[in-house]
Amino acid sequence: MNFGDYISQKRKEKNFTIRELANRLEISFTYLSDVEKGRSKAFKQEILKKIIEVLQLNKEESDILNDLAGESQGSVAPDIAEYLKNHPEAVVAFRKNVIRKEKNEYH
Repeated sequence: MNFGDYISQKRKEKNFTIRELANRLEISFTYLSDVEKGRSKAFKQEILKKIIEVLQLNKEESDILNDLAGESQGSVAPDIAEYLKNHPEAVVAFRKNVIRKEKNEYH
């Protein structure tokens, strides 16, 4: 499943029309439609947070949404990027515990 399909599925599960959800997100319905149909990449983190709130997504659903958004953007999940930006110590720990260990495995 891709990001647009996931948004569409969750929107329909919560009985929102595309126009209703777009209004609640304060974006144009054509923009939302383009994202759902894969013509536009995933939304920025600000809109993703609104989607999570409006559609009342649980933690698992929110994680999937963010992972698919990152995949759509060809990047890391936006919530992870935001976390790392706000917690520089996590970047240091990641390098120390993951990246360096991987490098040592190949040497």
